[in-house]
Amino acid sequence: MERKRWFALVLLATICVTYYVENFLKTAASALSLVLIKELDINKGTMGLLITAFFIIYGLMQIPAGMFTDMFGPRKTILGFTALTLVGVFLFWLSFRFEMLVVAQIIMGIGCSVFYINAVSLITHWFPIERKATAIGILSAASGLGNFTSYMGFPLANTMFGGWRTSTSSSPSSSSSTTR
Repeated sequence: MERKRWFALVLLATICVTYYVENFLKTAASALSLVLIKELDINKGTMGLLITAFFIIYGLMQIPAGMFTDMFGPRKTILGFTALTLVGVFLFWLSFRFEMLVVAQIIMGIGCSVFYINAVSLITHWFPIERKATAIGILSAASGLGNFTSYMGFPLANTMFGGWRTSTSSSPSSSSSTTR
């Protein structure tokens, strides 16, 4: 019994870290709005499209997310879609064009979309009834911390390091989009 309890706590810590990162990524484009508007030479409406790209696909993927969980189980689903999320993260970081950032947002939205339902499924399986609500509350706290870190971290990185991309912060202006 002690071994199961230990595993449940390690599992909760792992999914909380992952959910923290997911929520950090959800708000990254929004947190970077002023920087990306300037970097890409786009207007606020176009920036809204970039932010929305993540959320529209995230929302549309909720039903398939449950189906993937039913077919493959929560652990395999989380692992597979986390790999897809990482592809989107690196594409976002490396992209200096609006269109590529939209593609990156879509890939991250698909990758992140399966996480919550699978995390709750794992908590439901591994925690006793009297601890499930507490575990889900801890998971939800990780969400808020991820959002907070994104909104505070990107502006701080931009100020302290001269850009949010560090070594790739100085992009050639010829690669920026002219979408207005």
